[in-house]
Amino acid sequence: MNFNEFLTFLLASFLSIFFGVYLASTHGITGFLIGVVVGLILASCITVAWYLLRKAYRRYWCSLPPCKKGVCRRRDYKYLGPAGLGVEYVCGCGDHYFKCGNDFRELMPDGSTKAYMIRRGVIRWEKNANN
Repeated sequence: MNFNEFLTFLLASFLSIFFGVYLASTHGITGFLIGVVVGLILASCITVAWYLLRKAYRRYWCSLPPCKKGVCRRRDYKYLGPAGLGVEYVCGCGDHYFKCGNDFRELMPDGSTKAYMIRRGVIRWEKNANN
């Protein structure tokens, strides 16, 4: 569970307590207990749904730009794993890239990064102005 999912669960949990307090005002302690239990179940369902939606978004909608040589497309990249605050990829040409959020950078042999592309909107990639 990452921080955003934790905050979602925390917010939903507080809402469940308020739901329990509301039911307690009309049905007493039994209403409070039922409200909190139902609220926590709903909080868990909301958190799991949020997690699954974010995972599906990252998997199916987070496209990668073409490589610098223009040969490789989204499916030609190989995921190498986390690197710092982002993720490292290698394209079919052998070039290494670093993705952090909407920023896609070329990873140089000395370990430094060079601005390459930035995602504007949901899918559209543009050349980075810092390039």
